[in-house]
Amino acid sequence: MGWKETKERFNEFSRALWAWLGRNWMWVAGGVTLVLSLCLLYPAYLDYRVIVEEKDRVEALRNLALAGAALIGGSWGFILAIWRAQSQQQAADAASFQAASSEQKQVSETFAKAIELLGNKESSAQRLGAIHTLGRLAHQNRELHVPIMELLTSFIREHAPWPLKEGQESPDKPRSDVQEAVKVLGRRKLEFDPEGFRLDLRERNLEGVEIIKLNLAGADLTESNFF
Repeated sequence: MGWKETKERFNEFSRALWAWLGRNWMWVAGGVTLVLSLCLLYPAYLDYRVIVEEKDRVEALRNLALAGAALIGGSWGFILAIWRAQSQQQAADAASFQAASSEQKQVSETFAKAIELLGNKESSAQRLGAIHTLGRLAHQNRELHVPIMELLTSFIREHAPWPLKEGQESPDKPRSDVQEAVKVLGRRKLEFDPEGFRLDLRERNLEGVEIIKLNLAGADLTESNFF
């Protein structure tokens, strides 16, 4: 058996031992307490055995019993205090986990609802509300940053194509929801962008959008219209 295999087996044994101690620490602590108590009381017991007078033996036995009870009781009191603190910490961790799970569920539900409202073809107000919500979620959640950026660029590609189709007139300014989507992209947290990430805004009609006030670093604006 090589050194590497020996080390791996030792590490595996150590992990198993610590896991077992974590599950049975009270029994281990109780056993250690009992052994230490016996070791500390044994000299007193030897003194008790050499006492000749009955009266003195009774007194020594009483003192021995009181000392043993105090030692064991104090040790178990300490162990129970540790157990209580550990139980409280576990309860706090469970509550924290539950709160985090609830928050994550709420974020997921909000994200799904915003996607639904963004696709509403009848109400521009609902689309604007969805874009605002998506922008807020992207600022607060690194995990949702890229999906939201890609969702909004897809929305812009769908509703602001360029060049215009034959006979189609260019509006004085883009739709309000398109402008708002571009603003969210331009105000995104750049530190959330993964390496090599680019906003795909090629061949879009962005006429009237105040690009100069936005940070579209890394965006691909090839053949897009701004004037």
